[in-house]
Amino acid sequence: AELWRTTFATQDEQGEERDSLDDDLLLGGCEFEVEAGWEDEACLKEFFAAVAGGDMHQVRVSMDRWAFEGDETDIQGERVLHVAAREGRAEVVCELLARGFDVTARNPESKTPAQIAAESGHTDLARFLKSAQDG
Repeated sequence: AELWRTTFATQDEQGEERDSLDDDLLLGGCEFEVEAGWEDEACLKEFFAAVAGGDMHQVRVSMDRWAFEGDETDIQGERVLHVAAREGRAEVVCELLARGFDVTARNPESKTPAQIAAESGHTDLARFLKSAQDG
């Protein structure tokens, strides 16, 4: 697997090029590894980075353009819903759930997105995910 660091740019509504990830995330090093062999590895990497960065525009563009099913994982076996929960990206979580991503999915440590959110200190998001999970 290849280590991937992104500072990809997108265009805002006025056509101006802008960084699509938060500066604090970039300064911290936005790194994702994905399993080689996925049809378009760059698309998947971009999607994971957008989810982690809370870039709703890019999340929606990626989901509309490619048929992500929610079972795609990074090299650690984390699904995008787990990544969004860990980063506290409530808006992204809502979008993923609205598109049918599995709130009961477990990572390699057998943890749900609700558990990941709770461990990361995102208590409101953890409660929301737990209620969706119990649903």
